[in-house]
Amino acid sequence: MEVTAVEEEAIAMGIEPVRLPEGRRPLQTVAGGVLAGATFDVGVVVSFGYMLPDALLDMCTAGAINVHPSALPRLRGAAPVVHTLLGTDEPKPLLPAEQAASACGVTVLRVSPELDAGDVLAQELHRPTPTDDVASLTERLAARGGQLTAECLVKLREDLAAGRPAWSWAVRQSSLSERCGCDAAGRGFTVAPKVSQADGRLDWGTDQFATAAGLVRAVRALGPLGIGVRGVLEVAGGDAAARAETDQWGAGLALGRRVQGAELKLVAVAAAADQSALPPELAEARGLAAGTLAVTGPKKAPQLWLWCADGWVQVHEAQIAGRGRMSIPELVRALGKRSASGPGALLSTSPAGP
Repeated sequence: MEVTAVEEEAIAMGIEPVRLPEGRRPLQTVAGGVLAGATFDVGVVVSFGYMLPDALLDMCTAGAINVHPSALPRLRGAAPVVHTLLGTDEPKPLLPAEQAASACGVTVLRVSPELDAGDVLAQELHRPTPTDDVASLTERLAARGGQLTAECLVKLREDLAAGRPAWSWAVRQSSLSERCGCDAAGRGFTVAPKVSQADGRLDWGTDQFATAAGLVRAVRALGPLGIGVRGVLEVAGGDAAARAETDQWGAGLALGRRVQGAELKLVAVAAAADQSALPPELAEARGLAAGTLAVTGPKKAPQLWLWCADGWVQVHEAQIAGRGRMSIPELVRALGKRSASGPGALLSTSPAGP
């Protein structure tokens, strides 16, 4: 089992770590076994993944505290950073980027029976940068969360030494709803459920991330998690009219049988800052279906582009299902050969199945 940084620090301080046993209800097993009868001043829980049983919480004189990477009561749940970048603040289906950013922050709170619902001890709002992905934003919020936790523990020690009640400065989350822009059907909080591979499947006909800006946000949120944003590869032009449209660009891509019908996973993309400054063959394109890919540039240094509902994004990193990550030239070669008679080549990413 991998040794964590917390465990290394505990060993250096002469504290014997307690490892969770295998099997069902490991925390209850520890509470009734190796820790039976123990008492602690306070518990600190960070990215633990388990709900603490009362038997453990009762051992802590001042209870336990937790660090959560959002501006609670916004985005309670397992994946707040992902949903901050996506702009999905349930039960709202999609927030504008500016409003979604108001949920970004870090909160130190008391552990309570209800998930992420305890009184707030410290909170800071943070604004994601235009280039943040889930990895960079998580790292920044985690660093600040650690600092805030240490400050809360120092303040707790001072209060207890002075005979003051523990956590006397804590505030209820309901008092922060207006500050955090929370308006969730009168509930006073919103949720950030765990994401899965299914969240990366893109339906160009109905998906809320089919716009250029929305797709960039989705890839930044899901790409570093290994989920990415995925669509099924199909040759553009299923009928004569569509093929005629494609022929304006060349002969299209002749996808090999091993590629046809496979998923293309987008790992890194960027929206074109100025759609009017695109390569001419892209700027002049008309009547394209969202999900269409285009190749421009010389064979040795091709560029791969994806047409969204409202503009082009450039694909910087992608992966064909069942294959390792490729450079863009390698990916273009794997997708198919371009016609020498045209400036570009097209294929489509069709809506993925369930």
